[in-house]
Amino acid sequence: MTPTEEGPAKLRPAEAAAQALVTEILSTEDGVPVALELHDVPPLQGVHDFWVHRASGREALEVTTLADQGAVNNKMHWRTRGPASEQQVEGLAHGWSVMVDDAAKATGVKKHLAAWLLALEAEEITAGGRWDHRVYEHPVIFELARAGVLTAEAVPFLPAGLVKLSYAAMTLPGRPMNGAEHVAQALTEALQLKRHQGDANKLARSGAAVRHLYLAVDLNSRFDVVRAASEGLPTEAPVVSDQITWVWLAIPAEGATDVLRWSASTGWLRNRVER
Repeated sequence: MTPTEEGPAKLRPAEAAAQALVTEILSTEDGVPVALELHDVPPLQGVHDFWVHRASGREALEVTTLADQGAVNNKMHWRTRGPASEQQVEGLAHGWSVMVDDAAKATGVKKHLAAWLLALEAEEITAGGRWDHRVYEHPVIFELARAGVLTAEAVPFLPAGLVKLSYAAMTLPGRPMNGAEHVAQALTEALQLKRHQGDANKLARSGAAVRHLYLAVDLNSRFDVVRAASEGLPTEAPVVSDQITWVWLAIPAEGATDVLRWSASTGWLRNRVER
């Protein structure tokens, strides 16, 4: 937000959280106060978010999110549609209730759902989905499940052709097989994404000798990273561009935030900041 006569630019919630955590951790580490100055304000464009003022000099900090953006977008779509949206499908002999995993891609479900339900009715099948025991035996039920449909059931009291859609959050992953090392691997993959390469470029343009990339871990779409971090501190090094000196992962925890930091010179560190 642009500074006004009423006061300085306001921080986004993610920026405010990052400012508080980074200030507390580095001030404690340095033994002297560290100050963060908001840098990304109009008319500047394409610059990093903060200058970090330490006794050793000025450093650059960019704040972003570690998230599966596709899953985030899909969840937002289903929540926007509401808990019980409807569509009409011509030719159905029954009304249907369909529950969808909220991380399922909406366009995939909407594009094929009518054909799948018609195909099931043609075989006098009145139920299917991910939880159906025939999921690996029947091709249409398998496609429903693969698209993210948890259950699809014909409902006697609904008008023929009416399809009621609801959603459920069913996407919490299992515990990663490689434990804490999954954190480093997930970070390596994330930093190859175009949006995070853009973050690295911002830091490089700062000209600062020390450049921090702060990633707030999205609890809903990257719970795999949250679970892996609970296994301990990784020992494996992520693959990080030399445009980035330090990577920060801020992970929500009960009453606190766990912060994992990595640099090529230091390796992994962990800090826990109580809220």
